[in-house]
Amino acid sequence: MFLPKFKKDRLNRFKFYKFEPQIKVKKFIINSTFFISEIRVKARYQLFRLSDKFSVGYNYTNRCILTGHPRVPFRKFKVSRMEFRRLAKVGVLKGLTKSSWLYFIIMKSFSNLVSHIRNAGAVQNSFTLVPLSVFNLKALDIFYKQGIIVGYSIYDTKRAKVFISYLPNGVSLAGSLKVVSCPSRRVYITWKKLINYYSGIFCLVSTSRGLLTGTEAIRLRIGGELVCSRFYY
Repeated sequence: MFLPKFKKDRLNRFKFYKFEPQIKVKKFIINSTFFISEIRVKARYQLFRLSDKFSVGYNYTNRCILTGHPRVPFRKFKVSRMEFRRLAKVGVLKGLTKSSWLYFIIMKSFSNLVSHIRNAGAVQNSFTLVPLSVFNLKALDIFYKQGIIVGYSIYDTKRAKVFISYLPNGVSLAGSLKVVSCPSRRVYITWKKLINYYSGIFCLVSTSRGLLTGTEAIRLRIGGELVCSRFYY
């Protein structure tokens, strides 16, 4: 079905590459003031004679090598976006990972961490076990420095043991932790909006320099994704 279109595009590409140097030379002579008028007029006439061949050779289309689909094929793989997705899904294109899948796994693990800490504080538990990941360890390190938790340790290969911090009246400091950004609604914020809306409020921001608190992001003047926040007591 698409074989004639492939042949036509191949012929048009050949014509384009064949006449492209001549077209550029003629246009340079026409637009240049270093040549006399007779030479420029002659070049314009020659360009007019080449116009039909040039217009035919110029109208070629990049197509998918598998289906012949003309809509924006990937230059590196030379396939359409539908075929690219199908090949990546069946595992033909090695080394590709869907970014939303990885983000979903990271945020799901972090949401479980916040829920475990908040629920443990609500029932006055001294510690709780949370999912273990690199992102969660960075968040726990910030929680420890901010006094939200007393400390944490590695429990096993998949979990970490977190010790909950309480105020003298028995209220957990992690009771008001809330996950803001999620895979279905990603929230981004600039450092200026952090000053306006999150002044005096603890928050975590995922930036180009890693996971930072709102105060650190304001000091470095960088924004990012608002991961979670908590009101100070």
